[in-house]
Amino acid sequence: MAETTGAPGPDPSANETPAPEMRANEMRANRFVVAVDPLPVSVDIALPRYGNSTPEDALADAANRGSAAAVGRLQDQFSLLRFDLHAVNTDDNRLGIVDRTGAEDGIWAPLDRRQTVLDLIRVFGCPVRMLALSGPQDPHWVPWDMLIVQEHGTSTWRITEPTELSAVPGYTPAEPSNTEVWAGELRAGQAMYLPRGWGRQVFETSDDATCTAFELHRFTGLDIISELTHAGAHWPLLRADAPVDIAAQTDSYDEHLYQENHFGDALAELASVEQIDACLARLQVGVLVDQGATNGSWSPDSTTPIRLLAPTGVKWLDHDEEAFGVALAGHLVMISMEALPAFAELASGEPTRIVDLPLTVDTEGASILVSELQAWGLIGPA
Repeated sequence: MAETTGAPGPDPSANETPAPEMRANEMRANRFVVAVDPLPVSVDIALPRYGNSTPEDALADAANRGSAAAVGRLQDQFSLLRFDLHAVNTDDNRLGIVDRTGAEDGIWAPLDRRQTVLDLIRVFGCPVRMLALSGPQDPHWVPWDMLIVQEHGTSTWRITEPTELSAVPGYTPAEPSNTEVWAGELRAGQAMYLPRGWGRQVFETSDDATCTAFELHRFTGLDIISELTHAGAHWPLLRADAPVDIAAQTDSYDEHLYQENHFGDALAELASVEQIDACLARLQVGVLVDQGATNGSWSPDSTTPIRLLAPTGVKWLDHDEEAFGVALAGHLVMISMEALPAFAELASGEPTRIVDLPLTVDTEGASILVSELQAWGLIGPA
């Protein structure tokens, strides 16, 4: 947190991130996963960055590997859409209609829908919903981006410009504009990227049509502002009572929050790069993927493909000499430092096998680590 200027700052003791010290009754309950708790709203987490510590470097490397693999798979299927960690880019940075790549003799491999969902979640760090589209549909717009893949048959569309950028229901006109930018047929083997707020109308789909849509529920600045309330609660100044009238004189105490815009000063300090990073990490760690029951009902052997259930990647908390703390799947997890190499391999989010994990203390270590993660529902089949 930056030093305070102009207004009293947060209570330092209230804003300290707890070190990952295990409670005595939990210290050796497991060998490697030494504590798992619901993620408290009062704890700041962050996206792992290089240069802070050895365990954070390892998790930053895992995050980059997982994101790069996801981008690569999306590019293999939709090479004319340029996926990166910020946006989906087209030639004009707007609507994109492209041919899928990788066809052999005019036939495309079946779309791996589940993997596409996971890759979109990993690249954009947001919830992704998959659904089948059919027509007809009246003109409308939706408040999320859409990747629409025509797997079989055809569908006939009309697309119109947005009435304003970054459309939000309740603020943006409900009726789409009538300014047409494209009308035509989406054929098998084609995909369309449609940013939020753009008007769409589906006239019809062929009898043999299979049209799959992926809704990208991207986080916005409004979501970050909402998350900032958790960080702001550490500041006694921001917890102060609001006056009935900010213009009224008060003798209750000097320099209250609303005099001389101390409130605005405090918010400016609160909205630091570090706090925005923490807000994004908290939003992302809440993105979950339904894997069904994995704790107790599923038991992988050493060659079973497995995946850590952290669809947006593992987030960073802190470390000491014995353990490091991370956030994933809505939980705060403490891992023994001995298990760092194997956990970092799992943290990429890519499929792996126990037999391929780095040696963890001894020959049974990797199996024990996976078993302990699975007991908390944090490992699932790939």
